[in-house]
Amino acid sequence: MCFSDFDWDHFWMWTDFISYVEFIVTFIGVFGIFTYIFIDNIYVVETTGFLAVFAEALLGAPQFYRNFINKSTQGMR
Repeated sequence: MCFSDFDWDHFWMWTDFISYVEFIVTFIGVFGIFTYIFIDNIYVVETTGFLAVFAEALLGAPQFYRNFINKSTQGMR
C-alpha cells in the first residue's frame, strides 16, 4: 500500500486506518494552507464557513431519508 493508491470507486471504503488518517491529514493540510493564503479574501472565508455549516446540517439527512422510505420514525436516534 502507498499514499497514492486512491481508488475513486471505493473512496469511503478505507483499506485500513492508516489510509483514513492519511486522507484526513492531507485534507486538513491542503485546506489549511488554502485558508491561510486567502485569509484576507472575504469570499473565500465566507464560502468556507458556509460549507462547514452546510455539511454539519446535512449530518441528519440519512436518518430523515430512512424515515421517509420506511414511512415511520420507529427507532429514530
